[in-house]
Amino acid sequence: MRKVTGDIRRVQDGVKELIGQTLKIILNPGRNKIFEYEGVISGTYPSLFTLDVRDKAGSKNLTCSYSDVLCGKVRLSRI
Repeated sequence: MRKVTGDIRRVQDGVKELIGQTLKIILNPGRNKIFEYEGVISGTYPSLFTLDVRDKAGSKNLTCSYSDVLCGKVRLSRI
C-alpha cells in the first residue's frame, strides 16, 4: 500500500500551475516498471489531467488522476 500525504486540492492547484510548461514525467505503475517521459500538461479536469508526452516512438496522450500524484505513482518536475 502506498503512503498518502497531503491534500488532493493542493495537488490539483500544483498541477494547474504547471500547465504549458515542459516537464519530466516519471510513471511508476508497480512491479519494478518505471517509465520516463518528457511532455506538457494539456488539460485539467475535476478528477484527472491529460499529458502530451514525447518518447522514442513519437508522441502520445496520457491521462493521470490527481490521486496518482498524491500517492507517488506519478511524479512531475520542471525541466
